[in-house]
Amino acid sequence: MTTTPMTPARFEALCAAEGGDLARWPEAERAAARALLAVDPAAQAALRACAPLDDAFAALRAAPPPELPAGLAERLARDASRALTPPPPRPAARPAARPGARRVRSGLRPVAALAAPMAASVALGLWLGGSGALDPFGVGAAPAELEEFAALDLASGAPDLAYLFGDAP
Repeated sequence: MTTTPMTPARFEALCAAEGGDLARWPEAERAAARALLAVDPAAQAALRACAPLDDAFAALRAAPPPELPAGLAERLARDASRALTPPPPRPAARPAARPGARRVRSGLRPVAALAAPMAASVALGLWLGGSGALDPFGVGAAPAELEEFAALDLASGAPDLAYLFGDAP
């Protein structure tokens, strides 16, 4: 099996992460690390610089496990069992009237929301139309006046606007 050569940067990264003991390094990286150590004095210096990390790893292995506070294990077991049991079913707020009734009611909500604005616009249109506020010639304009206005020859020039506003000559 051939291994790819290890770069000094990768060697230093593994030293910082795994320490100076090559037995803790990933198995796939060990052969390349040994080959680099044989030829590179900078890699040898980096391995020696990992001694404080090795001392910290050794101290962790030698230290006894920390003492747990009294009752912590029991509380953790109780909380875990409580978290794993499903909650009791909630009582229904009210019985369902019939299947699909809720769907029908929710389908009518958009229609009901539009009914009031539509009714208001119809009422406004009837009021404006009945009051004559939209009649440009006044309430009850005679058909003869309308025919005169329609007969104006707009192509020959601007019409006499005074006629339109009631100032007839």
